[in-house]
Amino acid sequence: RDILNPSPDDGEPLLTGDGTFDDDDDVVDNDVVVDYMEQPIDHSDPLNANSINATLLQRYFYSDRHVMTHEEMLPTYAFLCVGGEGPAMDKSVLVDSVHCTGDMLELAKRLDGKASVHLFSLEHRYYGESYPTFLDDQHGNSVPALATQNMKYLSSKQALADLANFVDKQLLPPPTKWVTFGGSYPGFLAAMARQLYPHIIHAAVSSSAPVHLLVDFTGYKERQAWDLQYETIGGSADCLKIVLDGHVELAAAIVADDDYQNVADMFGLCDASSLLSERNLGMFLGDGVVDIPAQNNDPSCQHGSVCNVRKVCDLLKEVQDSGASALESLARLSEQQQGFDCVDLDWNRTLEQLSDTAIEPYNWRSWLWQTCTEVGYYQTCEANSLCPFGRGYHLIDMDYEICQVAYGLSQEQVQQNVEDTSKFYGDIRQRATRVLSVNGDVDPWSVLAILESEDPLMPAHVVKGASHHFWTHPVKETDNQDIKDARDIIHLKVMEWLEQLGDEEVVVTTK
Repeated sequence: RDILNPSPDDGEPLLTGDGTFDDDDDVVDNDVVVDYMEQPIDHSDPLNANSINATLLQRYFYSDRHVMTHEEMLPTYAFLCVGGEGPAMDKSVLVDSVHCTGDMLELAKRLDGKASVHLFSLEHRYYGESYPTFLDDQHGNSVPALATQNMKYLSSKQALADLANFVDKQLLPPPTKWVTFGGSYPGFLAAMARQLYPHIIHAAVSSSAPVHLLVDFTGYKERQAWDLQYETIGGSADCLKIVLDGHVELAAAIVADDDYQNVADMFGLCDASSLLSERNLGMFLGDGVVDIPAQNNDPSCQHGSVCNVRKVCDLLKEVQDSGASALESLARLSEQQQGFDCVDLDWNRTLEQLSDTAIEPYNWRSWLWQTCTEVGYYQTCEANSLCPFGRGYHLIDMDYEICQVAYGLSQEQVQQNVEDTSKFYGDIRQRATRVLSVNGDVDPWSVLAILESEDPLMPAHVVKGASHHFWTHPVKETDNQDIKDARDIIHLKVMEWLEQLGDEEVVVTTK
């Protein structure tokens, strides 16, 4: 098992863990068109006065299944599912996927007969199939898009300019009202598109969006600890105590007793000597030896015996009640989650992979560039935090080292980058209108989200017992009432806003 690139069900990536669903023969996507639009490589230089030898063809998806061709008196709307980081999207994004089904696609169905709705999804630059092509000036040879010197064109600002340019180029009948939808980082983009381009984006639904930027994000793992004792999803104080005590016992076994081989055997490490490295210990203890599925918690999951918080806690308590120690309980959980593959614990190889300019399915190099140059979001486990894992083992210097080795960026540069990005966007609550923020109280990313608002034009809703934008996922019979209510709140609010005239809004500029 490669701990750098976990699957959506095998640990939690740096942000969404969202990928698309596997291809399903039952998914009908015949009405989804895939096309490409040429974008300026640098929107601050749209005429390419700097003669950058590069081309960017941005992929997008379109469906007209809810377009009423013979009902001229109906209003026309365009719903845009904003792309973000992670694995590439496919046609399912406009059929049935985790991205925008429960909010955007279900709302389009709800408007059948009442409006003509165009459905779009725009892939983010430097992800999926939307990588620019660079040629060297001297010989015309191809240069990797992920070479550090070429990554300066990857940013949320450029992505939002892509979005605005895309909307502007669509030949839809006026006055078509555009609404952006997104979950996680795409939720951030959906909100900021409305803030920066209010003259073309009528409203936005921003789900599970970490709009408050932070370098040292201790709150992520602290919320995981909170989830372990959250009774609504099957947690308990006993469950949290087992995880905490187990990591304390594990640290003692490694550091005090030098019991490397026994620990390696218990937790399926490929090489016991990997525990001799301080950085490897940071990954192993500081990021947790077991997966706490808080971000991806699905109360009704059936794809594994320990696929949600309730099942994790039930197993831990069952094993401990049989007389096992907290450490042995964690080892049993790890075995259940890990399967037969051993854990390759190698910090140096991780750095090598992140420095590799080859494009890979998870697009890690692209996303980590954005963390180093814009958003931070580093999920540390500090000594004085409430992290449920090995406290004091994953410190922020590990993440700074990634930025330094992979991109040549210093600690001071990373800190300044995040500060500059925060200043650029500012507090969206002061700069925008008609943005609905929806968050789940289980979701660790909710710590950086808008959870409360007294402004009716910037409403916020918290979904009890919900994980990372769970309401945008495909509709299931097992969805609880809180998820159903969240979708209703989204649908009704967007329909209310769509009835408002676009020329009533105030254009707010970013200073």
